[in-house]
Amino acid sequence: MKRFSGPVKFLKAIYSKAAKKMHCRPQLALVKPKPRPLSGPPPGFHLLTDLWLAYQDRNCRDLHLHLHLVRTIPQYTARCDASFKKEFLDAHNAYRRKHSAPGLTLSRELCSSAQEWADQLLAMKTMQHSSTKHGENLYYAWSSTPKKLTGKEAVDNWYNEIKDYDFSNPGFHSNTGHFTQVVWKDTKEVGVGVATDGQTVFVVGQYSPAGNISNDGFFEKNVLPAE
Repeated sequence: MKRFSGPVKFLKAIYSKAAKKMHCRPQLALVKPKPRPLSGPPPGFHLLTDLWLAYQDRNCRDLHLHLHLVRTIPQYTARCDASFKKEFLDAHNAYRRKHSAPGLTLSRELCSSAQEWADQLLAMKTMQHSSTKHGENLYYAWSSTPKKLTGKEAVDNWYNEIKDYDFSNPGFHSNTGHFTQVVWKDTKEVGVGVATDGQTVFVVGQYSPAGNISNDGFFEKNVLPAE
């Protein structure tokens, strides 16, 4: 055992230093705003109808073909085009300027991740956050008649929570978490995804670095009053 005492001591010393560093490094507590409840037809109604029609198609040989048929129906295609993304980004930056926060840039990686989750929400017909490490805002709308959604509408909806935010008592609150993420000063990149079936629309915004960090001093530093 004597032969190994030197290396063992060395490894213990390295481990001890690493442990101290990890202990001293503050852990960021990310909080995501609570999604608002859905309104409109029962969850999954349109999707289940289309799946049943696909299932009855005698030319479909297996479930993969049934699902593929549903995915190729035009109403299930995403509508997050370049125009929507620009409106979404411009709306963020216009609001951020009011709060002395630097402008965001659009991230291809975040757009891809946000689009995947928007598609998932449409398939599930429910509002819930993904497991992403990034910040995330969700928006839902339903209309009995097809309506084109603009990128600004979702951002306006989130920012309007400012009316309930108390700048004299900064911190995370479930009814203002979308607003605080929009203007969070340390956030640098944003991505957006949209999924719709013609009546139901889901918009997902993802942010890096994430906002809504509840550690002491973070809200005071990152959510500033409008000038």
